[in-house]
Amino acid sequence: MIDHKEALRQHYTSFDGFYSHYFPQHKVLANGEWQVRCPFHDDGTPSMSVSPQTGLFKCHGCNAQGDFIKFYMMKTGKTFKEAVVSMCEEAGIKTVAPKQEKRRIEKTYDYLDANGEIVSQTVRFMPKSFSQRVPNGNGWDWSLKGIKTVIYNLPDVIKSNQVLILEGEKDCDTSKIYGYTATTCPMGAGKWRDDYSKYLYGKEVVLIPDNDGPGIKHMMDIGTKLRKYANVKWFQFPDNVKMHKGFDFTDFVNSFENEFECMKTLDELIRAARTFDPAKIIIPEPDTEESEKIKAWIMLSPGEFSIRDLDYDLNIKDPEQKIHRIKILEKFVAEKLLSREGKKRGYYRPYKSDLERMDFKFADDKFLDVWLPFKLHDLVGLLPGNIVIVAGEPNAGKTALLLNLIKANRKRFDVHYFNSEMGSGELKTRLSKFDDFPSSDWSFNAYHRDSDFEDVIFKGPKSLNIIDFLEVHDNFYLIGDKIKKIHEALDGGIAVIAVQRNKGAAFGLGGQRTMEKARLVINISPGIIQITKAKNFINPGINPNWMKVNFNLVNGCKFVMQGGGWYREEA
Repeated sequence: MIDHKEALRQHYTSFDGFYSHYFPQHKVLANGEWQVRCPFHDDGTPSMSVSPQTGLFKCHGCNAQGDFIKFYMMKTGKTFKEAVVSMCEEAGIKTVAPKQEKRRIEKTYDYLDANGEIVSQTVRFMPKSFSQRVPNGNGWDWSLKGIKTVIYNLPDVIKSNQVLILEGEKDCDTSKIYGYTATTCPMGAGKWRDDYSKYLYGKEVVLIPDNDGPGIKHMMDIGTKLRKYANVKWFQFPDNVKMHKGFDFTDFVNSFENEFECMKTLDELIRAARTFDPAKIIIPEPDTEESEKIKAWIMLSPGEFSIRDLDYDLNIKDPEQKIHRIKILEKFVAEKLLSREGKKRGYYRPYKSDLERMDFKFADDKFLDVWLPFKLHDLVGLLPGNIVIVAGEPNAGKTALLLNLIKANRKRFDVHYFNSEMGSGELKTRLSKFDDFPSSDWSFNAYHRDSDFEDVIFKGPKSLNIIDFLEVHDNFYLIGDKIKKIHEALDGGIAVIAVQRNKGAAFGLGGQRTMEKARLVINISPGIIQITKAKNFINPGINPNWMKVNFNLVNGCKFVMQGGGWYREEA
């Protein structure tokens, strides 16, 4: 059979060209998706989302949704088979029928009795398939009829106090490399016989299932049969492992680059295996048309969502539909596609297992050449990706301080100043107050912006982003999340963020959450600057935290230090 579907999927690395044929005029959203008028109903305002990255589409008006092949089927009225053939022809894709590969033996696995004699043999073929055979004196009989089979590695199992049970012989052989005794039963999942359990009497048994419904059910069946004979435990792969359907023990071992790290992790996980309790194990539901529909909706709507949003968009109303929807979402949780969000019921987010390795051995740990007021740069260092918080009382000099930062750093960095209050004329007036500094020397970029700074932040170690200021008018606890998003967007850049602070308060609006991502936090009150958080000391012998400096602000722009400089008040 000619695999037109696979040929199409290999052909389209992006779906811009495919959808441009149908939507030459389209609006590109911030997340890269297109917003277009749905061709499947009378769409007065654009209500369809199209992802040129994944090829998925979804109409929030008539609920039409699917992949690019489904879109073509709906547009043309063709069946699936007719659609993929036509699409291949239109795209100029030449398909060939896959060649039938001759079956050959790739590996054999001996099942031995207690004396080490062969009882049966599992044969693995390429292309992948399995058969069982038994010796007959002159060769092999390819049938187990009348044979009393045994479990894999029986002689080693009898001698061991701890035994791992895995789904396949390959996994058992893998575990042996790392010093473990493991067993399985012939013919795979669902074939564990009651008489196998006697071999494990009194032992510690660790069940390690494959990551799919049949694999988990198989191990649960074994665990239920073994509970009265052995101390049965259930192995859990760590949450940070990205597991595909069918992920097994060998896949897990192969995910490590370092053999020692693999051995250490296996030892920790096997020691941590919990007592087998079927009530605490979730068996994933099989994929259905409904689960695929919900999965497509999640992919088109990234980020946190509530079941109320899901029900509204997919028209889920009946109590039975809602019960089934919960089962599907919990299936996605078990498969690590989703995580529950927060403490409220009914909130989820896509599961994030991607890790960014920190190359600390070759990282640049030199402080950047950033000017800070009153020679603060002689006390505190800044590194690429750092955030500075300036928490100021009203009329204390926040903007003046930020303009001085621009003035001093304009030739060292690409400075980008985001202002939420001043117009262009007022900014020009503020800059003109620097009478020792001609207007022609003000070489920086200024923008009006009052929200969503993470979308426009400038990246890289030569970028100095100055935000004047981060506005939050209610729900002040959200300010920490806003700062976190800016921090994630920096990619080596620096951000100096001004926030409001009530008179006499220890922290800016948002409380201590404003300080979480910052490496330097300074409070400004009329005539006083205080360091409330400093993480990178220039001189390890001088801790600058809670040090102060007094100043006068002249002409609204010039800071004049009073006294002898930075000091710490005696308790």
